[in-house]
Amino acid sequence: MMAVGFASAQTATSPSLGVILSATPVLRPGTGDALLALVVLSAERSNTAIQTTSVPVTMSFGGGLTASSLTDCRIRNVNSLSSALNQTSVSPSSGLNTFTYDTPLQVDAGKVATLALTCDIASTAPSGGTVLLSLTPANVPATVVGSSTTITPTTGYTLNGNLGPTAGSVLLSSSAGTGGPTIPGAPNTGLGGTGNLVVLASSMIAVILGAVLLRRKVA
Repeated sequence: MMAVGFASAQTATSPSLGVILSATPVLRPGTGDALLALVVLSAERSNTAIQTTSVPVTMSFGGGLTASSLTDCRIRNVNSLSSALNQTSVSPSSGLNTFTYDTPLQVDAGKVATLALTCDIASTAPSGGTVLLSLTPANVPATVVGSSTTITPTTGYTLNGNLGPTAGSVLLSSSAGTGGPTIPGAPNTGLGGTGNLVVLASSMIAVILGAVLLRRKVA
């Protein structure tokens, strides 16, 4: 899995955590473990490791899509997509949905954690339906590892120095490809169905970094 990088500060002098949410543009109804979005937690500008316990994501639905069409929603580390950070899945609702990790997640100083938000999409979900996902960085609970010191996360930066996204919309389309875009060198994980997640996650990371997708997977 390729690593995500952000524009580094000249000197990291304080605890900090940057947060980005990047939604998948188009998904197909009937997809299991569909990658709705990536959540990137960056401690690259921090002088110490940061610990988080959950990710609060707000969802709203349109185009005839309702929350009941999404089930078994989980947060996964892109380095281990076959297992979830929350073993108890979330049934989403319109409004705030909190994905709580089974154990706190540590992001080491100078490092990045990239998380995948996945849900099963019902085959009966209407083509043309939409789900808007948003995340307020300051609402992500974060503390300095080894202490009770709390910090307030902020919006993360991409490699080009611009602030990253914290919201995005997913469109459901029956004509969407099943595997999504790919980039050369995406790993063959041998994970079966979650292999497509690895490929799609790699491609979305490339988009976040401002990279150019060199080819697209033929469905």
